[in-house]
Amino acid sequence: ATKTKVLNQSERVDGKLAVVMQETETTGKYKGKEVHHFGTETAVLEKRDEKWIIVHVHWSSRKSK
Repeated sequence: ATKTKVLNQSERVDGKLAVVMQETETTGKYKGKEVHHFGTETAVLEKRDEKWIIVHVHWSSRKSK
């Protein structure tokens, strides 16, 4: 089992576009092996007809040092 903790999150809205960025840390065990990763997620949203629609998402991660 692993646990993920949000380390930092920020948002920026400019008119009909928004960007949400989040940094996470995941620790625990997966398939019997120790896990310790840091992740980054970026989402770009566009406002259409009063609803926010995700138009792009990017995830990346790295092992801890």
